[in-house]
Amino acid sequence: MTTILIIEDDPNIRESINDMLEIEGFTVVETDNGEQGVKLAVEHNPELVICDIMLPGMDGYDVLKAIHSIPETRLTPFVFLTARTDRKDLRKGMHMGADDYLTKPFTNEELLDTLKVQLAKRAEIASTMGADLETAKKTLIHLVAHELRTPLVSLKMVEEIINLRMGQLTDDDVGSFMEVVTKSTRRMGHLVEQMVLTTEIQANILTADIVQEYAVPTGIWELMTSVVELGRKFATRNNDTDIHVSMRDRDTTVNCTVQSLKHALAEIVTNAINFSKGETVMVYQWTTETSCCISVTDSGPGMPAGTIEKAMRPFEQINRERQEQQGFGMGLTLANAIIEMHGGQMEIQSVLDKGTQVTVCLPRA
Repeated sequence: MTTILIIEDDPNIRESINDMLEIEGFTVVETDNGEQGVKLAVEHNPELVICDIMLPGMDGYDVLKAIHSIPETRLTPFVFLTARTDRKDLRKGMHMGADDYLTKPFTNEELLDTLKVQLAKRAEIASTMGADLETAKKTLIHLVAHELRTPLVSLKMVEEIINLRMGQLTDDDVGSFMEVVTKSTRRMGHLVEQMVLTTEIQANILTADIVQEYAVPTGIWELMTSVVELGRKFATRNNDTDIHVSMRDRDTTVNCTVQSLKHALAEIVTNAINFSKGETVMVYQWTTETSCCISVTDSGPGMPAGTIEKAMRPFEQINRERQEQQGFGMGLTLANAIIEMHGGQMEIQSVLDKGTQVTVCLPRA
């Protein structure tokens, strides 16, 4: 049964809409004020909200803002009722995210037509999101299976060889096997760290408020030294790539939760190493009046302009058909989320067959 929430302080209009919708087979929830309307939206999660603009106390604009700030109702179609015909008032509502409006007085036919259009759009969006979610689940399952199985296969192989040749292995043999073990465990460790941080973000364990509460002033030189070292450990190829670090203002400090920000910046360095083709990765740091900025530049294959936004999506790997890649495709997405929690911004510039530059600017402590 489709539930419609009506928020209207005129009892005659509210009753008229209620009666008409119930005749049409809708379930109706109603109230005469905005505060109660927001509570009912959370409680009933309606398929559509009809709301008057001119309400006592919390007006329709505030109701719209509140409902769209709640994850469960942020995509709920919202239709304004208004006696105003001023274009500026109507545009204000639409710019805030209202889906449609009806000018009083309106007919039952006009109301029903509006509802049918908005409910059809909601159904289409829900269908698309369901398909996208199913695709994302399949992608994640495939990536988890592949990315965890690959290093496990290598470790299993080493285990079997050692068991078969125990006592016959030379120091060189042991060294070669330890190199395989080190690469495999580092790869698995990196993947687990990505999964843990992603889960913490999704569960609101790691948020901008948490970062602000627990952040400590940290020297950028000390931080970047650890970042470069961690970036090398995360890299799945080109680990011996030369990394040139130029710190113009190495005494600068930033407020951060060290482990999360170090991981975010290391993901950027790792990406540059993996795609550097063995050429030098350039890391520069400088300050502005309010910010500490860091750029990481590689000379790799680069990305077409139209794919930069795509590279920021979870599980996306650009140019996979041109170059073998490993990982979940979560690195840049995770880095961007953590950097934004620290009040910073991340920008990507890339030229196909020339290379990529990622620039991060964080507030100075």
